[in-house]
Amino acid sequence: NLVDFKAIVEEQKKLNPFWFDDEADALAVENDIVSAERQLGLSFPEKYRGFLREFGGGYFAFTNVFSVDIDGAWYICEKNQEAKSYLPDNFLAISDDETGGFYGYVVTKGECNEAIYYWDHESNSIEDKMFEDIFEYIVTIGLSD
Repeated sequence: NLVDFKAIVEEQKKLNPFWFDDEADALAVENDIVSAERQLGLSFPEKYRGFLREFGGGYFAFTNVFSVDIDGAWYICEKNQEAKSYLPDNFLAISDDETGGFYGYVVTKGECNEAIYYWDHESNSIEDKMFEDIFEYIVTIGLSD
């Protein structure tokens, strides 16, 4: 949950403050979240919404997370628009692995599933569920040294 995740992040910040040196996109307010959801035509999972409100987005230790900051470098609507020609219609990218693949949500009837999947650019396919939620994804990928 968000409380446990925040505790893990705070501990990592104490141990490895340089992991969090990169500038982040702005923290989200509800209007930002709703606006991005409308533009994308879907609803975000609650844990992603919580992450956006608490941390914003951008580089996060050893990963990145797309934000709803319209002026940010990691704006989710822009990032998904850029990848629209090759990502499946039922996939919302929320993180770029910076090697051509994306982590994100499978979308069913306009609702993002809470689980994180990986879209592999080499096979052009969504792989099996990788993580239960965004918090597990970030702890595993972003906060492992």
